Amino acid sequence: MTEAPPEAPAPAAPEPPAALPPELSILLLVAESEAKARGNPVVLPAHLVLAMRSEQPEIAAGMFDGTVDPAVTAFLDAQSRTFDTPTTDPSTLALLARCAADPEPVRALARALQELSATLVPTTPEFALPDSLADLAEIIPRLPPIAARADAVRRVITLLSARVPQAPLLVAPSGHGRTLMARCLAAQLFAAGYAGPMAGWPVVRVKPEKVIAGRRTEAVMEVFATCRGRAVVYLDDIEVLCGLGMMSGDFGMLTAFRSALHDRDQRVVLAVASEFVDRFQAADRELYDELERIDLPPLPEEDVLAIAQAAATELGEFHGVEVSADVVTSATAPPRQIDSKGHPFLAVSRIDRAAAAAAFDGTAAASAADLGPAVAGQQYVAFDAEAASARLKEVVLGQDESIDKVTQRLSITRAALDTRPERPDGVFLFAGPTGTGKTELALRLAAEVYGTDEALIRLDMSEYATEYTQSKLVGSPPGYIGSNEPESWLTTKIRRRPQCVLLLDEIEKAHPRIWDAFLQVFDAGRLTDTQGRVADFRDVIVVMTTNLGSGAFADRRPTGFIAPTDESVADEREVREEIKHWMRPELLNRLDAILVFRPLSPDTVRRIVTAQVEAAVARLALRGWVVTYAPDVIDELCTEGYSKEYGARPLLRALEEHFLGRIQRLPRGPVVVSVVEGSLMATAG
Repeated sequence: MTEAPPEAPAPAAPEPPAALPPELSILLLVAESEAKARGNPVVLPAHLVLAMRSEQPEIAAGMFDGTVDPAVTAFLDAQSRTFDTPTTDPSTLALLARCAADPEPVRALARALQELSATLVPTTPEFALPDSLADLAEIIPRLPPIAARADAVRRVITLLSARVPQAPLLVAPSGHGRTLMARCLAAQLFAAGYAGPMAGWPVVRVKPEKVIAGRRTEAVMEVFATCRGRAVVYLDDIEVLCGLGMMSGDFGMLTAFRSALHDRDQRVVLAVASEFVDRFQAADRELYDELERIDLPPLPEEDVLAIAQAAATELGEFHGVEVSADVVTSATAPPRQIDSKGHPFLAVSRIDRAAAAAAFDGTAAASAADLGPAVAGQQYVAFDAEAASARLKEVVLGQDESIDKVTQRLSITRAALDTRPERPDGVFLFAGPTGTGKTELALRLAAEVYGTDEALIRLDMSEYATEYTQSKLVGSPPGYIGSNEPESWLTTKIRRRPQCVLLLDEIEKAHPRIWDAFLQVFDAGRLTDTQGRVADFRDVIVVMTTNLGSGAFADRRPTGFIAPTDESVADEREVREEIKHWMRPELLNRLDAILVFRPLSPDTVRRIVTAQVEAAVARLALRGWVVTYAPDVIDELCTEGYSKEYGARPLLRALEEHFLGRIQRLPRGPVVVSVVEGSLMATAG
């Protein structure tokens, strides 16, 4: 092996002149301090200009005009940064030695520096991040200024350019333009004709997703050192950088922020999602109080549309497809509850996915259909109250009055004509005996109004009999069982399907504390879970059922198919009185209607039995039994199954036991069902 050649000795720093006048020695020491504070590795004559301003203000004021300081500052900002102990440049020492021989050394230095300053280029060179920070931060590209953010940009620059700079804290919901604000700030600092504070300074955004993948505090501090006095550091998504959404955050990062904020040469802007402001404040109240909070209002629709149009052009070129105006319009539709982000982020994301889908399908242009589930379900299913009422009466028999009242209310709310649109589309209490169609009407409403049976969320209120079961609605506090299972909460179900029928079955069995939660739903149309997310009930139809007062309809005569129903009106009045006795006034006052379902009349019972028998015969035919039956079979089933107290449910049991049960014992083929000596008889062919 050959030995490596010995390293060459480092060049010795030049020695200062042996005999500098005290005034020049002081100026040199101050210049060295200025160089060290700026992170410059070499003390240059330009640093002496700053020292003159500090130590000899009267002489400096007479020698340096207003163009010198910007030129000197821009020149020094362009120098490299090491933050080691600076050495003194030979030209600086030579200049001091020459001036030391003058009878007035300080004035001689001032004249020399005045001539030197005139040769400096008073512009800031293009700022570039070192390679070591390329994956941790980015220089924000410039956009045309957005008028809706002009006031916020002005306020940010005012805070940053004060003699004692103060860091702004930008607060807005996720997706509402916090990162866009960085681009607006960059646009202003580089705007043509702008000569205000920090003109020409770039805005450097720390990438939170990159910082959390590796070094946290060290990486951010390196960005601070690079940008000090040269660029604005934009700390986006503080909740991600500090892990505010996790059980244990990186609060050491907050300490690093504080040290940077106390540096007068540092310009820092922080941004946090409004959902995490309280956690940020709780994590470091002192730091929070040092910041100036600026709440960013939602962008107006015209700005969201303009941003979406600009994004459509850019994304269309990226994916190699054309993005139509229909896609842009659809993409700016209001966010759904399951969308975690808002506009303008959501609109841009929707356009990106649509263009990607079109590129995957090999089509030349993206269409609104390519948006897929992004905006599906945004529009109401058309609701024709009169037609809906007629269809509901065909399947829910004997309750025409209740059906008319429900559809009449929905004809107003579904057309957005109600005086309080923030409330649910309807809050109804269905009362009356069991088996009269209360649950069936709720199920049919879901299909009629929202187009699918799956638009029904059913809660059995007997499962909410204790006050602790409120956690099933909004979640448990952090750390308790169920706090990390939001998929089972009512708020999550509503956010996932905001247009639905919410059925609260047998409300009288729920604990009173449960109804405290629903008071807010019925009045304000919203419910907040333990994670701070809001479920919106504006497009929900709430149906409650109760058996309270059903005893009023119990037969006062022997039960039978021919039981009279003349007492129904008086019975209904008794039901309402019992409900008022049980339900608190503030809850009653939030109901749109109390609908009392009356016991089924003999004619209704016959129609139900006939419909059920016909449906059963059709199902049997698919399985090989061809059934015919005598007319008196319907009468017998009515007699066997009818009960004024229990409604239609015994009818279904009688059908299964006396009709289907006898048929299925026979071999497949023709079957005849008849009544023999008061009982149903099924015989083969």
